[in-house]
Amino acid sequence: MPQSESTAVVKKLRLVRRKPNLTTGQRHVSSASDGIVDVAAQVESGLIEKLGILELLPPALHERARGLLKNNELGPISAKHTPAHELSNRRIRQQAEAALRLIGRLYWEANNSRIGALSVKPVVYWLQQQLSDPASRLNKELAASGYDDLVELKRSDRWWGDVIGVRSKSAE
Repeated sequence: MPQSESTAVVKKLRLVRRKPNLTTGQRHVSSASDGIVDVAAQVESGLIEKLGILELLPPALHERARGLLKNNELGPISAKHTPAHELSNRRIRQQAEAALRLIGRLYWEANNSRIGALSVKPVVYWLQQQLSDPASRLNKELAASGYDDLVELKRSDRWWGDVIGVRSKSAE
């Protein structure tokens, strides 16, 4: 079935270097390439018309795109795919954040007579000790609650501190 102009597939074009990398032979995306500059470069190259919202692009952006087109060209770029291990790490972190209520309740039950001012170090230390013991109540409750990725999980003090959220954003 032929596509009409309104349903034609539009390629995502980015500014890429004309010369390939000497080591890899690949042409890399220009460091100056960002979404809006790429669109302005497509307008300057005559690949798309300067109609509608594209008419609102400032002249300085078109000038910048013209300059970038001297050493770069527009080329199709495939989207990056997140590696499986990063997806796994993200899923584990989300489970840890979701399990904080359960972890907090168990920490309170185990330590309520000794809790003074709440500090993250004792919480993280207790958490790591509980997770390292396969028979601990925390591991059993995490498994029973569907947090299987957290059972016997080994992560650093800093990782747990970030999950608990005690570090201020201004300290980073």
